[in-house]
Amino acid sequence: MHPDPFRLVVIALVWLAIVLVLWLRVRHFRTRRRGSEAKPSAAPFMRSALFPPDAAPQPGEPQLEFGFRGEDIAYRDGDREVDIAFTYGKGPRIFTDSIQVWKDGASFTDAQRREVLGRAVAFVRAKRERPIVVVNVDDAAAAAWMSICDELRGEIDSVETDSDAQKRAFLKKTLMGGLAAGKGWIVDGTRLSTEEEIDRHVERVYPPRSTDASE
Repeated sequence: MHPDPFRLVVIALVWLAIVLVLWLRVRHFRTRRRGSEAKPSAAPFMRSALFPPDAAPQPGEPQLEFGFRGEDIAYRDGDREVDIAFTYGKGPRIFTDSIQVWKDGASFTDAQRREVLGRAVAFVRAKRERPIVVVNVDDAAAAAWMSICDELRGEIDSVETDSDAQKRAFLKKTLMGGLAAGKGWIVDGTRLSTEEEIDRHVERVYPPRSTDASE
């Protein structure tokens, strides 16, 4: 009995189709694999044209490090130092009104403000993420800080504003909350156990600014 020629043709076509499908799948897999190997698994970190966030400090350059529990940033440039107020509540925040004078009492120039904030932003970016810069509207240098932030807009997350009144209210609320919970406060060796004592402490921390036009 001879096999049916038509049936043989059908079987051959079926096998040809199976081989073709397998070949196409193998080719597709290899193409995808080559494509995935040609591209990095994650977008490369954007380097700042101002202060590359992943660049290690070079000899003679300013040194920066986080303070206790990651709060504040110690900035050292030769024999000059300043502690930059920094917190990580709802995102990293740098407070420009802490950049007023060096520890030796010398005031900041506009160029030094730009240098210090720029390096602080790059430092936070390298260690964590793009920071939020908080500008105190009562600061005499507020306009200068806003201008610098505009220059750094590609390096920071956003700009927020606060005021002396807001700072006083927040500090008092925090301390009064402790008293309400039955806890006393001892600050720099002084016990705060009444609202009047807390008010005096807040006034020492955030004294009224001088209204002298020369400042």
